[in-house]
Amino acid sequence: MKNILIVLLLAFAQYLGAQNQAPIIDMHIHCFGDEQHPGGKDYYGNRGSESGSIHFTETYDRFKKYNIVKAVVSYS
Repeated sequence: MKNILIVLLLAFAQYLGAQNQAPIIDMHIHCFGDEQHPGGKDYYGNRGSESGSIHFTETYDRFKKYNIVKAVVSYS
């Protein structure tokens, strides 16, 4: 019973920590329009977005997920 209580308390603490994530300022973001979008895979072999507009949407979704409130953007 004691072990179950400890696990529940740790899970609850982790949940609270995720809800109160501090705001982040990202100092290195790349932005591509559809005409400049490189496509394909990145330097590490990861799949890239299929278009500039999808890239924008995926990036914005991650801003919300990780509480990124400001960013320095390089438009390529």
